[in-house]
Amino acid sequence: MKAILTLALALASVSMTLAPTSSEAGGRRYYAPSHCAPYYVTTKVLCRHYECRYAKDHCGRTYSYRVAVTTYADIYSNGTRRTYTRVERA
Repeated sequence: MKAILTLALALASVSMTLAPTSSEAGGRRYYAPSHCAPYYVTTKVLCRHYECRYAKDHCGRTYSYRVAVTTYADIYSNGTRRTYTRVERA
C-alpha cells in the first residue's frame, strides 16, 4: 500500500511539472522547464576558412566561386556543446 501511494505521488508530481501553464503575455501556453535542465549560454566560432568550389552554368561551362565555411559551438550550462557548420557564399 505504501509503495502504491509513493508511486501515485511521484506520478502526480511528474504530471504537475509537465502540465502546461498559462503565461501572462497573451495567454500563450508553454511547458515549464525542469530546474535541472541545461540551458543555452553562448555561441562561439571554432573555425572559419574559405574554400574554392566549382559549379556549372546553364550552358555547361565550369566556373569557380568562393565560400566561407564556419564551424560554431553552442555552449550549455552543464558544459555540453553542440557543434554545427555553416557554408555561406563569400
